[in-house]
Amino acid sequence: MVEVLQAIPGVVFGLLAMLSWGISDFIAASLARRNSSMQTFFWTQLVSLGLFILTFLAFFSMPALAAETLGLIAIITVVRIAAFLAFYQGLRDGKIGVVSVLTNSWPAATVILALLFLGESLTAAQALAIMLVMAGATTVSFQVKGKGSVSLGARYGLFALAAFGIYFAAIGLLTKQINWFIPVLLIKLVQAPLLATYAKQTKKVLAFPRSAWRLVLVIGFLETVGFYSYGLGITNEYTAVIAPMMAGIPVITLLLARAFFRESLSKMQKIGIIAALAGLVLLSV
Repeated sequence: MVEVLQAIPGVVFGLLAMLSWGISDFIAASLARRNSSMQTFFWTQLVSLGLFILTFLAFFSMPALAAETLGLIAIITVVRIAAFLAFYQGLRDGKIGVVSVLTNSWPAATVILALLFLGESLTAAQALAIMLVMAGATTVSFQVKGKGSVSLGARYGLFALAAFGIYFAAIGLLTKQINWFIPVLLIKLVQAPLLATYAKQTKKVLAFPRSAWRLVLVIGFLETVGFYSYGLGITNEYTAVIAPMMAGIPVITLLLARAFFRESLSKMQKIGIIAALAGLVLLSV
């Protein structure tokens, strides 16, 4: 089984991750608008954790881990929680198209960190692409006309962009040290009690959203498929190649938001989104 997966090109897994996460982002936006961002994140992550545990029992064993590795896992667990809560809150309060594009510009941050810490290389075209992404994200973020929901969503999106960039760069590093699966499993195991403790201390509602249980299951499943695919992708290919392929995530989410929520964007926001998407696509070439 392992040999078969290793023989599949990393870009195939990258495309599957893109599709899974693009659809799950849109469904998560629908769920977050019915419930709190904390509820959405907590319960969908529990579903994902259950799937990860089943996979671990079937195919993996726990390796010996250095104290430094466990410390890094603890740190990026907090980063991941912050990233997802900001993302879901942005989807709840802002426009899906804007928040999705901003948040999913994280490959630009990940590529920069991969260059600095993973010893990977960057071409002139990729450098130009990163500048396009940053320019587009800035254009989208500072368009504040209208009712203000866009600028609020943009703030959450920018925070999530930075946090996810750090998180996925760290995952790339841990994948080279261990494998693609164990770090994410441990992060999810640490994440559950941390979220429950945080919710109790801040009196956040964590009641299971019974009316939307199907959405919770679907999001948890798609998020898990996305991580499996991304992990296999960066195992079979460079992080700097697979990460930029996630450019398709906001395209899928944008199309779904346009079709189902009838979201509209200003001219400047459209220009910014096009610039960011163009940069992300250029990064994957």
